[in-house]
Amino acid sequence: MLSKYEEKVDLPAEWEPQSAVLIAWPFRESDWKEKFEDVEKNYLALCKAICAYQKVLILCKNDEHRDSIKNKLELAQLDNNTYSLIIADYNDTWCRDYGPLTVRHNGTFEIKNFVFDGWGNKFPAEFDNLICRQLKEKGIFGSFNLHNYDLVLEGGSIDSDGCGSILTTSSCLLKRHADKNKNELEQILKEAIGARKILWLEHGRLTGDDTDGHVDMLARFINEETIFYCRCDDKDDPDYVELQLMEEELALLRQQNDKLYHLVSIPLPQRKYHNGRLLAASYINFLIINHAVLVPQFDDEKDQIALDTFKEHFPDRDIVGIDSNALITQGGSLHCSTMQIPAGVL
Repeated sequence: MLSKYEEKVDLPAEWEPQSAVLIAWPFRESDWKEKFEDVEKNYLALCKAICAYQKVLILCKNDEHRDSIKNKLELAQLDNNTYSLIIADYNDTWCRDYGPLTVRHNGTFEIKNFVFDGWGNKFPAEFDNLICRQLKEKGIFGSFNLHNYDLVLEGGSIDSDGCGSILTTSSCLLKRHADKNKNELEQILKEAIGARKILWLEHGRLTGDDTDGHVDMLARFINEETIFYCRCDDKDDPDYVELQLMEEELALLRQQNDKLYHLVSIPLPQRKYHNGRLLAASYINFLIINHAVLVPQFDDEKDQIALDTFKEHFPDRDIVGIDSNALITQGGSLHCSTMQIPAGVL
């Protein structure tokens, strides 16, 4: 008999069992150059936290990069059975947006590979766009098929409840596909990832986010009935109006059983600047792994509010705060830095 998850054809929810988390380790020649030592500390803390619960697949640029990472992990006393170092060239470290999307289909898995264009051709992405193919060639996905799509779809632009509902933003998906309307995009998502209901947000943004409004910075499912979202209480904040309008939209969204969602707000941390640029920081960019939730921390008085909120709503998981101050200088955080691989794939 098939399990409750195997019977579905859909994109698994993040809270479902995982076999590993994929990350792409930063390198000095990238945009991290001026923050390299700081961001490596963030990645080391992230890696250590994940390895305490499950395996980490770490992308490395080349042999030299791999050896450097291995040395740091050994100095941090990580068990080498908890991680694998994989050489595969890439442009950027935000593997959420170019990593594999894994879909259940007829009791097995299919690996979905979509086009990644550097968030609307803002940044180089020619190597990022080949990562899924490289992982398949290296045998990471075993016998599971890799399906390539001629459609731009970034992992951070969608969020799944594991039951066929997908939360997304018009600002990102429609901007990536000026030649398509919502109905056309919905049909593609239904065929590609088993979506049965698309929940579109017309509002919501964080100034400093290069992604044109990824939903994983704004609002996320934490179970089939509950959505966490970021709230702004500062009327002078440039995103106050947009986030208020998003909150009103969320209050009208309905589950597939037509019930309203239970909404839980988490305030934005104090806004920060880097080289005169306003940064996008949000506790909504959390990562759920086996038996734990990793929550961004910003040396902010609201850090504890965020941790307490997660503890209340994830009573059966450890809540682990991870310093994300260096990560946000390049526009991302914990969720953006990772891609989970469902249990049974590796």
